[in-house]
Amino acid sequence: MTIQQAIEKAIEGGYKRVPMPLTLIGSGITGSVPRTEYNWQAILWDKSFWQALGKAMGWKTDVVLMNWGFMQVELDYWINKPEWLYHWHCFIDHLAQGKSIEGFFEKL
Repeated sequence: MTIQQAIEKAIEGGYKRVPMPLTLIGSGITGSVPRTEYNWQAILWDKSFWQALGKAMGWKTDVVLMNWGFMQVELDYWINKPEWLYHWHCFIDHLAQGKSIEGFFEKL
């Protein structure tokens, strides 16, 4: 799956572009900016994106231990947590390992 396909899938799952708070660090500027002014990278950090993507992908509410080859997690931590949250954490860990955003979505 490409990043664009993931965003389109999330829109199918109900993802809406709503205003997000904007804070420019050190500038003293705060406010609200329509999400349409954000790039796709900002969308990938939005909790509602992952929730909508999970809905569209049919991800479960209860999660069991999964291993994508790049992340092994403790079973107890993920019991009774939504699967979208697991995938969001995998995404963050993937980036923390210096891997590309594109590479993550190719495996999704």
